[in-house]
Amino acid sequence: MRKHPKLRLRLAVFVVTVLVLGLAAPALAARGEKTQLWITESNPYTLGEQLDFASSNTRYDYAWIVATCYQDDLVVYQEWHGLSEDGAYGPFTFGPNFLWQDGDADCEAEVGYFHRSRFKTEAKMSFHVYGEQPNSGLASS
Repeated sequence: MRKHPKLRLRLAVFVVTVLVLGLAAPALAARGEKTQLWITESNPYTLGEQLDFASSNTRYDYAWIVATCYQDDLVVYQEWHGLSEDGAYGPFTFGPNFLWQDGDADCEAEVGYFHRSRFKTEAKMSFHVYGEQPNSGLASS
C-alpha cells in the first residue's frame, strides 16, 4: 500500500531543483564578469620599451599575463608576469634580445590562470611594437 506518492514526487522534484540551482548559480554569476586587459602606457610602443599591463581580473589572486611577439610567424619575444602587490603586471621589456634585434613585431598579451597544468585565458589583446620610433609627421629643423 502506497502512502502519499504525489507528496514524495513533489519533494523529490523540489530537492533536485534546489541542488541544480545551487550548483549552477555560482557558475552563471562568474560568466557574467568579463575580464579586460590593457596596457598602462600610451602607444606607439617601441623596441626596448618597458610596458606594464593591468587587468580587471577580480576572480583570481594567482593570475598571470603572458606577452608574445612575432615577426613573420616566428616568436621573437615571450615574457610572463604574475600579479604584483600594486595590482599591475610587469614591467615587460620588449627587446632587444638575441631573436629580436630590430624591426617591428606584432604582439599579443593574455591574462589567465593555470588549471591542471594548462593556461586558461580570461582575456586577450593585440598590439604592435615598432622597431624604431615612428615618424611623428613633424619636420625636424
